[in-house]
Amino acid sequence: MKVWRGVPLPDICLQQPAPLDDAGREALVTLERHVVHDVLFAPDPEPERYWETHDDGQMNATEVGDLMHSGDEVPIVSLTTSFNDTLLEISGKRLGVTAVVDDGGTLAGIITDGDLRRALAKMPDIRGARATDLMTPQPKTIAATVLAEQAVATMERHSITSLVVVDDTTQQPLGIIHLHDLLKAGVV
Repeated sequence: MKVWRGVPLPDICLQQPAPLDDAGREALVTLERHVVHDVLFAPDPEPERYWETHDDGQMNATEVGDLMHSGDEVPIVSLTTSFNDTLLEISGKRLGVTAVVDDGGTLAGIITDGDLRRALAKMPDIRGARATDLMTPQPKTIAATVLAEQAVATMERHSITSLVVVDDTTQQPLGIIHLHDLLKAGVV
């Protein structure tokens, strides 16, 4: 039996592998995603702890797109949206953020509750402000097909609670994923 970092690995015969049915291929793809995830986000992987952190062997293959807020739930304003309307969009959608898009619908920035508080402290008359004056440009984004665990890792790394989910090609917002969504789903 082979051993990796002190952990015994089962003997697997790869000389004549059995053909895989659809379920087998799906299981293999899921396993591959988790191995890649662990390699990307664990600087020093500890195989003996792998199953401790993966639901007693049940792997979680939830994607961001499965958990994100989409459609009418997504707070979106244009660059020229007034402070008042921006505030209403953030409050109405109850996520604490809004995406800001340009005239073509491409993501230009994000405005968080914190951005509004900082603007209130800095600007003498915020009533004349537009979304472009309040936003953080080039916000952190994620694709809908990425595993939810990666969203958590990105949020942790940047000390943020929301990510804009964008189309990889157009950079148009598809949704918002919030830390609370990940907590409710048991990802965290």
